Amino acid sequence: MDRVLDEVFRDHTSLSQRNLELVTETSKLRHNLETLQKSMLSNVERFRPTQDDEIGEDFKALAAAVKVVTRDVPSTADTNKLAEGFKSYSLIQGVSVSHWKHKLHRKFLLEAAIWSVLMDTVFSTPFYVFGKYADFFTGQWMDSSESRDFSWPSPSPLAEKWRYITSEQLRRKIGGKSLVDGPGGEGGNCETDEVVVSSHEDTKGAVVAILTEILTSVAPSTKSAKIEKIVKKACDLALKLGIQRCRIQLVAPMLKQQYIAKKTAGIAVISGCEDVKVGRVEFVANPGLRKWGDGHGDHLDESLDLVPALVFIEGE
Repeated sequence: MDRVLDEVFRDHTSLSQRNLELVTETSKLRHNLETLQKSMLSNVERFRPTQDDEIGEDFKALAAAVKVVTRDVPSTADTNKLAEGFKSYSLIQGVSVSHWKHKLHRKFLLEAAIWSVLMDTVFSTPFYVFGKYADFFTGQWMDSSESRDFSWPSPSPLAEKWRYITSEQLRRKIGGKSLVDGPGGEGGNCETDEVVVSSHEDTKGAVVAILTEILTSVAPSTKSAKIEKIVKKACDLALKLGIQRCRIQLVAPMLKQQYIAKKTAGIAVISGCEDVKVGRVEFVANPGLRKWGDGHGDHLDESLDLVPALVFIEGE
């Protein structure tokens, strides 16, 4: 009998000790959760959205770098070769050869060809800039909603939060600074991940290679530094856009989309078609920049064109 009581006592003591350990562990987990929640709330409160003017200036600086490269294309370049070589590019697809023979139009078309590459690569998704490492995140985000705005999931609190949290984490892995003040924010220690860094650098190199191939075929004297500058500015802008709480996306009107002067929003026309009252978009010289929501991710049903798309309108 005494032996049985001893065993019961030992079991009771063991269970009491285990229960105490579980209570202690639960207390630690609760404390850690509360600390994490406070940190997350603090980060939301201390997040510093980039001002619209700054983003607009970054975009214009990229546009200026694109313009510089097109000046290397000689005026004697074979227009038929240019038209054939760039006929499938998204912003100028199917444009008439006659536009390539027009000196001013040719300049804009060359810019459009470069922008087509950038929109189909760097700016195609918020995560493209991180390379193959981010393919999984891209797939998850793109599948988060069936509705679309310019091929991306329509702006929503869930889609944007998923985007900016993922982008911020990936950005830190390549050594990017946070837009949150204080420890762990800008100036905080961010441990880089060599796998993500390598994926990011490989992607930048691939885009440089694409642009080098198309530009040197029509302008052999083009310096590689100019092309690398375009890609760096594009990637820096993409990284900055990715972590904003609002949605900011490069957008372009559909080719052949109807245009009505003073009514069609988000469009500026190039020299030579200012007097057209009604027409259709023949080609897009450079895309625009559109923002959904405010700096803290509210009012995502409202949009604002930070920079209009520059287009050529063919009068009807």
